[in-house]
Amino acid sequence: MLAIHEISTGFKIKNKLTEIHSKISFSLESGSITLLLGANGIGKSVFLKTLLNIYKPLGGCVTLNGKQLSSMPNDELSSFISLMLPTPPNIELMSALDIAMSGRQRFTKSWQLNNDENEAIVNSYFKICGIEELKNKNFAQLSDGEKQKVMLVRCLSQETPILLLDEPMAFLDYPSRIQFLSLVKKIAEEQGKYIIISTHDIDISLPYANHILAFTKNEYQFFNDPKIFATDLIFSEKA
Repeated sequence: MLAIHEISTGFKIKNKLTEIHSKISFSLESGSITLLLGANGIGKSVFLKTLLNIYKPLGGCVTLNGKQLSSMPNDELSSFISLMLPTPPNIELMSALDIAMSGRQRFTKSWQLNNDENEAIVNSYFKICGIEELKNKNFAQLSDGEKQKVMLVRCLSQETPILLLDEPMAFLDYPSRIQFLSLVKKIAEEQGKYIIISTHDIDISLPYANHILAFTKNEYQFFNDPKIFATDLIFSEKA
């Protein structure tokens, strides 16, 4: 079980402490997708960065099956949480396989990234994501949807139980978004992952969600049942 225990989020700039949300508490079962929702600038990215220990929690802690994550050094935390950013890297002269193989770096020495065992593992995730034909193509020449799938392969190749996907569909067209969500749902269920997706694509994402974490300016709401969530809860004038 992934448990958030009264986490307070914020950051310090020039010795000034700014708290954004306080005492966030909820728990998740493996094999689930949680949507992270809220207006721009409301604190979603700060929450994700707090889970990643980029920002230290101002209070509370995060635990996975009783093991505290919020006090781990970054090299140890990388075996528990992986992150997929909204914009694929702008990299020339590397194949899709090269990009995905970089997700195996924590398992190997940098000069051993292309050993057969690691490549076989990465290839298995290309197969799961249905993009085996892209492995040897120039990453820079792929479509946005193809790049995002390669980045998902990279994320999966880290073999962490928790996946944080930050606006992963921002540059995808509608059919590609549906395809991406279907794939992520399948991965969560079949591999028992905890997947948290920060997104503005609420209408198309809700059918794939098990839980909702919604932020307003100073508060949060957690919904175990997405069916009882309504957008006016976070986008109304009062919010």
